Amino acid sequence: MSTFPIVKNPTIIELRNDTAANWTSFNPILHVGELGYEYDTVKFKIGDGSTVWASLAYFETGDGLWNANGSDIYFNTGNVGVGTDSPGLDNGSSTRVLEIEGTQNPALAIYNSAATQQWAAYVADVGGLFNIFDATGNTVPFQIETTAPSNSLYIDSAGQIGIKSAGPATMLMGQLPSAAAFEKFTIQPNTEGTSAALGKAGFGMNAITADVIRAGMIVEQIWDGVFTDYQISFQTHDGGVGDKTGLLLDKNGRVGVGTLSPDRLFHAEVADAITNVVTYAQRLSHITSGTAAASFGTGIEFELEGADGTFLVSGAIENVWTDASTGAEDADLIFKVSKGGAVATEVIRVKADNVILVTGDINPEADGTRDLGVQTTAQWANVWSDLINGADYSYLNGWRTLEADKYLGYPAGFAIGTEGFKDGQVTAAMPGNLKPLFVVAEDFIEFKGRRLTTKIMDKLIALMGE
Repeated sequence: MSTFPIVKNPTIIELRNDTAANWTSFNPILHVGELGYEYDTVKFKIGDGSTVWASLAYFETGDGLWNANGSDIYFNTGNVGVGTDSPGLDNGSSTRVLEIEGTQNPALAIYNSAATQQWAAYVADVGGLFNIFDATGNTVPFQIETTAPSNSLYIDSAGQIGIKSAGPATMLMGQLPSAAAFEKFTIQPNTEGTSAALGKAGFGMNAITADVIRAGMIVEQIWDGVFTDYQISFQTHDGGVGDKTGLLLDKNGRVGVGTLSPDRLFHAEVADAITNVVTYAQRLSHITSGTAAASFGTGIEFELEGADGTFLVSGAIENVWTDASTGAEDADLIFKVSKGGAVATEVIRVKADNVILVTGDINPEADGTRDLGVQTTAQWANVWSDLINGADYSYLNGWRTLEADKYLGYPAGFAIGTEGFKDGQVTAAMPGNLKPLFVVAEDFIEFKGRRLTTKIMDKLIALMGE
């Protein structure tokens, strides 16, 4: 076993040494190869015969300070610096870091094993953006701006992505910074289009074998020959037959259901090959968590703005149960209108038993002098007087009431006719070949040519009396 030889009267070699503060204060120039030691920092420098102490670089072995290739690489208490002799985080954290500084966009470059693909991470000198740079393709696919908020992009252990959210509950989740904040997700085309071949963007589910949206929302750029506009559509796919646009919102804010060219604020269209059956384009349903009873119903309201800028419900159509019993349901159809500044009230009711009730006022004569509806006995008498005296009323089925003597051979009285004349063309005497449908005269009643006279009535009464 070898041992170090015992040296008697050893010679001690002592280097120039002092505290770091004194070295900096005196700032001497060391001879070439001369060592200067800071015993309070355990660092030393080697002179070159011309550079003052403060400008010399430190050398280190162990926990001191080391450099290589001039003053480019430094190690300091666990941190490594490239281009800086004081590597570390600006916030004073003791986390071990690799700090890179340079004169222009300093970067950390990474190659693949074949050195054919290179990526780099760097902070841009202009703007301070942090960039992930594809050096091979010369593109910057990822950038972060300074002062970006925490959790700007968060990916959890399940691969779910949060935008300003540290706890995404779905594949993609965004979180508003405050209750009053407004946020939006935008897809912007590279350039505005000038032809029919424009871009689309959307959200939805793609077909497995094709990169197209089969069901979802589509935002489409459209061209009308002058400028570029946009529309939104919601599409579905019917099992391989074709894509269907179920709902469309056009550039004018009009909504189309079943149509790609709505011409009203709401336009529903049914397109099929049926020629003799009614197809419904709309259904209004009313459901209840309780038990439906009489007066339970649904309807449509109409609202208009008045001259003073206020709004009033001016009309409505309602469908209500009068009997909600299962298997015996009866429903009425009700029409309401507004009168005298009041909210719309019922004027006509079509009942389930084929009866039409007029609960408001109507004017059967053009001059409006006769009211028919919920009126006084005197007003009903006026209407009856009009009928007896030959008032000219028309009905939806084409019948008209007029004086019986308008027909050739008939005396004065009440008649209903449906042939040979039009509105406003009743003459003093009808052509002789025209017959009234129903006549009430002083001496007889006639229906379709069958006349019941007073004599016949007297005989019937006498027979009934026997």
